[in-house]
Amino acid sequence: MEGNLSHRSLNRTPDSHPRRRVCGNKKDSDIARIEEVDPLLRAVTEIDQDTLSVAAELARIRRGADDASSLGALHPIPILLKGTMATEYGMKTTAVSYMLLGDTVSAMARIIKDAVYLLSVVVGCDSHDNYTKMIPFEDDKMPDYVAACKKPGLHGKRLGVIWELVYEDNIDETAIPAPTCSTRRSFFCVRPV
Repeated sequence: MEGNLSHRSLNRTPDSHPRRRVCGNKKDSDIARIEEVDPLLRAVTEIDQDTLSVAAELARIRRGADDASSLGALHPIPILLKGTMATEYGMKTTAVSYMLLGDTVSAMARIIKDAVYLLSVVVGCDSHDNYTKMIPFEDDKMPDYVAACKKPGLHGKRLGVIWELVYEDNIDETAIPAPTCSTRRSFFCVRPV
């Protein structure tokens, strides 16, 4: 790699970039620097296409603020986020490893019983994980979610699904009987027969 990487502490960065004078050229040079050093580092998966316009808007807000010190020290300065899951912004999904680039999680359960089996694994204790060792359940007292999924366990219960958390394109409404499905509300209820 030609050149040296520059390192600045957080409290030194605002001094090297006066609070009201961060401009688009600085951001262009940051991206140019990423393009220069990343082939060796391989740390950046992609750069958000809107990063320059967003940073310029933040710089405009900083310039117009009565008290610029009330804004964060890095308010208009682009930052790098590793392992992004920012698919909302049209960026590629990566988590933990570059080799997982483009990998997405699809539906893991189609029926409630599948979800219950997954829940049993998720809430269970892993002897190699310090956090799950702290779960207050003992192995013999771990709730049996699968048993609760049988008809007596579900009798009289209702299941609410928050529509904002579900992609409507993935919902097959024909699989849900008409009387128990309402897409006009923020949730629908499935009542056991």
